[in-house]
Amino acid sequence: MEAAVDDLMIPEENIRFGVNNKWFTRKEMLEANKEYWFTGEKALIRILSDKPLEKGAHKVYLKMVHKIPYTGYFGNYLHITSDYTRTLTLN
Repeated sequence: MEAAVDDLMIPEENIRFGVNNKWFTRKEMLEANKEYWFTGEKALIRILSDKPLEKGAHKVYLKMVHKIPYTGYFGNYLHITSDYTRTLTLN
């Protein structure tokens, strides 16, 4: 997982992935193979920072590699990469 805010890359250790009221680092997600949620349920991404964002528009970039669990025949999983850039406004 990669993230950037206003073109500033976020260190991996400052990114959290939230699902089922639990938060995971990227490394923890690699071991969370018993954590299930349905595709209709939304996950959350949390960026940890000592410096809060100022009000106004911010460019947010996120890239994730999705491992599709039901394709793991013989240990070979399908991986799909997605990346998005959106402008979000903080009021």
